[in-house]
Order: sequence, then C-alpha cells, then structure tokens
Amino acid sequence: MKQPSDIEHSARYARYREFLLDQDFTEAKLSGRFYRQTADRVVFAVNLEEDEEDCLTVLYGFTSMTCLLGKGVPFAYCGTNSVICQVRNLLCIWNEESEADAERLISDFYLRYRGCSGKELAAVKRERQRVFFGYFARALKPLGFKRRGTTWTKELGEGRSLSFEAKRSAYADMYDFNVILRDTSDIHRTASVERVSMLGRKTYNWQLMTEEQIHALITYSLETYIVPKLKENCVLTEAGELK
Repeated sequence: MKQPSDIEHSARYARYREFLLDQDFTEAKLSGRFYRQTADRVVFAVNLEEDEEDCLTVLYGFTSMTCLLGKGVPFAYCGTNSVICQVRNLLCIWNEESEADAERLISDFYLRYRGCSGKELAAVKRERQRVFFGYFARALKPLGFKRRGTTWTKELGEGRSLSFEAKRSAYADMYDFNVILRDTSDIHRTASVERVSMLGRKTYNWQLMTEEQIHALITYSLETYIVPKLKENCVLTEAGELK
C-alpha cells in the first residue's frame, strides 16, 4: 500500500504537508490526514483533499482520540474525518487570496481552542448545536410550532399534529430532517413521514454548513414540506398567514 508521501499531489498540497510536518503534526497512514496532540487525549486535526478543479479542501478541528480508539479503530491509521471530528470547520483554497484567508482562519481557530480538554470540547459542540438549532426555532416559532428537544410540533386540531424533526444519524455526527403528520389520538400512529431532501441530499453535516446553506435548508423545508401541509390542513391562508 502506498504511503501518503508516495501519492502524487499538487505543489500547494505538498507545501501544506511540509508546513504541517514542520509544525510537529503526525501524518496518518490514510492520505491527507494530519493531527497534533494539544491536550490529554485531544488532537487538532487538519485534513487535506484535492479535486480535479485544483481546489484544496481543508477540514480542520479538534477531537478526542477516544472517539476512534473507543471503537477499536487505530487513530494513527485513519486520523479523523468530517463526521467524527467533534468541533470542525471546512474551507476551500483556490488561489493566493483564499490561501491567506485560510491560514488566518485556521490559526485563529487553533489558538482559540488549543487548550481545551475533551469535556470542554463537548461544551463547545453543544454551544454550536444551540446556535444551529436556533435558526430553525426562529423560523418555526412564528408558525406556532413548539420545541421539545430537536423536534418542533404544531397541533392542527381534530386529532392531528405536524412535526419537524431533526434526527441524529446513528453512525455519525450528522442530521436528517423529517416532516411528520401524526394522529394525536394514537401516539403510535403516524399518518405520514417525509424526509427533507434538498438537491438529492438527505443527511446534513451540520457543523460544516455555512449560514447561507442553513437558511437555504430552512427555506426549502418550509416551502416544500411544512407550509403546503399547513395549508392543506387549513392552518395557513394562501398568503401564508396563520388562521
């Protein structure tokens, strides 16, 4: 099997790789994955990936080594990735300008969290989740939806309710979103479940979404799934106002 250094890469990739190695990062056996320990059982990870358009994608963030070691996966082999890294960001580098921005953003992020323990990282992640779901709460509350955990529900009357549910994947730190019409007279009976699919995507890597992408997802969910059902059930007028 080829080692990472044996794989052909662009000059930009090679420059970033040498920089990371000079900064005491360890290179995992899987190509493009680097990590550096910052606290007890905590590492800062930087993953590099190129595409055919000469774009270098950089995933970076902090994670606890126990995320993989606890599952019997050798950390030195695979490092971390976009759905395991606990607190993560993603950016793309096309040119010198975006490269300069990337260096600043990654450096600022590293300096901000480099002393965090695994417990403190978990708190950072919870705060990120609070902010993320806050976008949905602000969109759904005016329509009369009430939140419980990561599910928002509106009573429709006549024994029916409509829910918008954020469901975490059983295999990774990602979410899918379901729109559920229920018969409230029987909590075990579900009239219909639709999974939000925008541009063919059904599962969302929430920490890597930009604010623009989050708003696009919410707008799409409202216009495609939620508002039509509210109108069908005579809860909204054609102008989108509550009756």
